[in-house]
Amino acid sequence: MRARMKRCVALALALTLLANVAALADVRVTGDANLRMGAGLEYDVFDSVPKGSELPYLHQVMTDERGVDWYMVYYLNSPLWISSKYAEVEDGDEVFEYDPEAAKSYIDVSQFYQEPLEDAAKALGLPNYREVDWESPYHYYDDALTIGGSDCVDYMELLGPGYTIFGAAIGMDIEDAKAALSDAGLTLTDESWTDVTFEHPANERSFYNSEGFDSCINLTCADGIVVVINWSSYTG
Repeated sequence: MRARMKRCVALALALTLLANVAALADVRVTGDANLRMGAGLEYDVFDSVPKGSELPYLHQVMTDERGVDWYMVYYLNSPLWISSKYAEVEDGDEVFEYDPEAAKSYIDVSQFYQEPLEDAAKALGLPNYREVDWESPYHYYDDALTIGGSDCVDYMELLGPGYTIFGAAIGMDIEDAKAALSDAGLTLTDESWTDVTFEHPANERSFYNSEGFDSCINLTCADGIVVVINWSSYTG
């Protein structure tokens, strides 16, 4: 990223989202367990969760050298891994496979960015509401999408199918998602093996303008597949 004073709104959403999209699932923790940075005991422990916890499932499974499956889950704004010895997938397909034909009917939520928050939530039919103590305090969400803000939408997060941001969707190959965002006029500014960041050009409606950009879209990947997409306004 450019060396300048700016920051994205970072929302640590420690939510157990309600099951409202049939294709999605939660992972239920069946015994006190560690959440690790990778799929295996050799990876660092990020945090621990107690038996009975439910975590949003990111539809990725990896098998370690012992033959043990690990599930990718979403916790404190991070994609992490939990051993199948201490967890099980509840309701829904165990692995989500991105279907380009089905994706043609996905809702492009980029059209709602900076629109009035309540109007956007109503138009999208988001059934759940929550207040949080962050810079985007009001949230409307279902299992696959969260939108947030004060008066207008300045935060979006995709965790599952049914929605796109400028054509980028959960389950896409990262190269296809990068091409979609580039074609939409966004600028690639940072890239690692797990995260890719694009910046969105500022306009007269932008909340903040930092050298011609007002926000960033971050794609988190696992084995080249997009598993989380965040869109956050710059706030200073």
